[in-house]
Amino acid sequence: MVRLRTSALVATTLGVIAALAACCGSSSPGREGIAHGSARNGPGKAAGEVCEPMVRDSVPATVGLPLAGEPASSVRGDTFSCLYAFDGGTLDLSVRDLHTISQARRYFRDVRGRDGVGDALSGLAEGGFTKADGSVVAMKDAMILTVDVTALPPTGSERSGIAIDLASTELGCWTGDS
Repeated sequence: MVRLRTSALVATTLGVIAALAACCGSSSPGREGIAHGSARNGPGKAAGEVCEPMVRDSVPATVGLPLAGEPASSVRGDTFSCLYAFDGGTLDLSVRDLHTISQARRYFRDVRGRDGVGDALSGLAEGGFTKADGSVVAMKDAMILTVDVTALPPTGSERSGIAIDLASTELGCWTGDS
């Protein structure tokens, strides 16, 4: 009986280790593996969540205006974008999938260094910041989320607050299954 339980425990442990290795991407000597949620080419599945129902449903409530139609998604290279239309303006949620964490960190530092930076958002994923125009940029794993509020029509809310709320909503979608 003890031998059977020990064998089952060893088999379960090996299964968990194999599952964790699969979630973390592959790696080879001298090469960083693909980050969780990323794809080898183009944006990974998690990037498309900026157009998924949880985010899509929260956009009008967060912005304080009704949508003027369905959001339009597009893919350009490694970036997935979802454009939300309102009467008189738009909101663009985009995710750039840089595939490895080291590439994402470099890109994030570069963007932070060249764009007009407002406030640092240290509690947002693995780091984020507001831009001078109220937009938000945040990093999670190898993905860079940008909530661009520059083309929003006038609302009763501060643009940076809208961007922070929507970034938090999207980052909450990026779970272990993404």
